[in-house]
Amino acid sequence: PFGIPDEAFAHLDGRARMITKAPIRLLTLQALELNRRSVFWDIGFCTGSVSIEARLQFTHLTVVSFEIRPEGEDLMKTNSRRFGAPGITAVTGDFLQTDTASLPRPDAVFIGGHGGHLEEMAGKLKEVLLPGGCIVFNSVSAESKEAFGQAVKRHGMLLQPSIRITLNEYNPIEIMKATLS
Repeated sequence: PFGIPDEAFAHLDGRARMITKAPIRLLTLQALELNRRSVFWDIGFCTGSVSIEARLQFTHLTVVSFEIRPEGEDLMKTNSRRFGAPGITAVTGDFLQTDTASLPRPDAVFIGGHGGHLEEMAGKLKEVLLPGGCIVFNSVSAESKEAFGQAVKRHGMLLQPSIRITLNEYNPIEIMKATLS
């Protein structure tokens, strides 16, 4: 299916709001240009919705997903099985502390969770992102929008025009993209 309904996913402690909503998810995948990428990293996967949607729509991709919460591993297994999306490498633990040397280098990254560490993440990602690669971040506040913009610029990446969207009663989301020349 294209655009799996949010309610079809198993959720973190039943918290249905802790998911990248389907319309945002699809716009995020479009911004990542996964049709022309080979390795996709999803940082802060929670339910696995972005990774699973990417796996189903772009079967050529290598998908590596990171989640700090240990319960994320079971959620990813449950949801991957539910939607027939095998082959996603799920890494549990703090992304900033994770040794990524043995993992395939990404040419597309989605930051779904940052824990207030966008600056550090941008620095780590700059070291592994392949030339021509991109990072997409969905900002939910003016502060996170500013933090992402400043972080990627400090690390020599180019900020692209963003997409702003509001769904129902949720806060507006700014889908931001930075590229590495």
